[in-house]
Amino acid sequence: MSDQSQSRWDPWTFPTLLLWFVFMLIGLLPEYVFYALREAGYVLTQDAIVNSPYAITVTFSVFIAYFVHQRCLEAGGSVHEACAKAVQTGLAGLLAFLPVPVGLVFYAGDVLHPDLLLMVAMLISAKMLCWLYLLSIPLRYYGLGNRRVCVHMWCVFPSASWPAREETAGDAGEERPGVDESAGDPSVVAAGPLEHRPDPDGG
Repeated sequence: MSDQSQSRWDPWTFPTLLLWFVFMLIGLLPEYVFYALREAGYVLTQDAIVNSPYAITVTFSVFIAYFVHQRCLEAGGSVHEACAKAVQTGLAGLLAFLPVPVGLVFYAGDVLHPDLLLMVAMLISAKMLCWLYLLSIPLRYYGLGNRRVCVHMWCVFPSASWPAREETAGDAGEERPGVDESAGDPSVVAAGPLEHRPDPDGG
């Protein structure tokens, strides 16, 4: 079994996965966690520095994007690839960690227009799909020991494949047959007749 798919469990693997699971749960319900923490700390709205659960959304999205960026570089990915996949992961995080009241699922049919209900259902479905996608990254990286999981991620941005295309073009240029590199060198062309010119003193 290759190193990239071999499970590497150690005493820190399970605690790390547990922390990631808590992290993802907080991101799934940022609004409830935000207000619960503010009430637990007896922080009034006028005294709070941050009054929006979107702070959790943005912070968590930046963190998981940075995680993917670093793991791509560690696995041998290019800078273009790491940046493209980090941006993609960050955008998915903004949707996965979006504050959506869970109770809306149960009473939305009674208070919303059918068209709005369809939009809410699509938003919640997209949120859950992105959340499950992001959850699979630490599960595969730590749980399955796949250290190249971020490199193998599919990316929607074409810039992720730019280095590969440049390398392919460079290899094709190096392997072109029948190209004489000395053909354009004037010193080589001028040296030809001089080598066979007869010596006037020696006849």
